[in-house]
Amino acid sequence: MAGATRLIDIDPMRGRHLLTFELSEQGDELSIHGDAAGLRLLAERLSGLAAKAEAGARAADQLSTSVWAGNELSLEPQGSNTRLIYQVRIVVL
Repeated sequence: MAGATRLIDIDPMRGRHLLTFELSEQGDELSIHGDAAGLRLLAERLSGLAAKAEAGARAADQLSTSVWAGNELSLEPQGSNTRLIYQVRIVVL
């Protein structure tokens, strides 16, 4: 098929989700912003940790932005007068 044009489906939004953790300016309030996919990701991670806790295991998981070598958290702040958190660590005791 010399000279044939191959179409490539490139959708930059496919597989992306929105999930941010943001602190108020005073640092006394945490807001979690997410779309359906981002909230599902958070729920799945929490559910997995809950299962480990029920089994008596100690465990940890982290969610990070691309700045911290992750892809779970978004880099675009959604709140006003908030500070974006770049990494969240969840620990089962």
